Amino acid sequence: MPARMSIAEARIVMFTLYPIAFATSLCVGGSRMYVALMLIAFCYNHCGGSNGLVSKNLWNVAGFVSFASGAMEVMLGMTLPLSTTPRLVAWLGVIGLMVFTTVHLQDLPDRVGGKLAGRRTMPLVLGDARTRWFSMAWMVCWSACCRYFWGGGLGVVVGFRCLMLRELRNDAVTWRLLNLWMVILYAMPLIAHNGRVLHWG
Repeated sequence: MPARMSIAEARIVMFTLYPIAFATSLCVGGSRMYVALMLIAFCYNHCGGSNGLVSKNLWNVAGFVSFASGAMEVMLGMTLPLSTTPRLVAWLGVIGLMVFTTVHLQDLPDRVGGKLAGRRTMPLVLGDARTRWFSMAWMVCWSACCRYFWGGGLGVVVGFRCLMLRELRNDAVTWRLLNLWMVILYAMPLIAHNGRVLHWG
């Protein structure tokens, strides 16, 4: 197998891609969200944002909402107004709350690394079982909420998988499935409207 990149090499790639991504956002849209995302990433990675039980989730919320709103600008081909319609604000709020109550699933397969790094993650603070029950309950809740918004329901399978399959390799797969679930949630407004771009105004 090829050797993994060193930390120094990864930093070089990261800082090389930053200006490329910013230039791309200026051309296709989402530049404000990109700048916000870079500030969020800096605080998360270099200012201790990933170390606290609550702060870690809050920074993830900010990042995911930046992803969602930036992608929406690109999709619509227009700059989203800072004061948007109540339904759009509510949907971004739902995405943020979904992230806040489920993103700690990424910490289940990395409990050893989190402990070595001195992070106060939910599995380390509340324990494995409580984290799984908390996550499963909220994923069922958000599936019902998404059904109210767009006429669909997702996440129940991921929630029960988190609860029932507890080995390390299963936790890693569950985290990937959660991210797939989030991608599908981003697309739900389009799916609910038969592929037509929504008019938010």
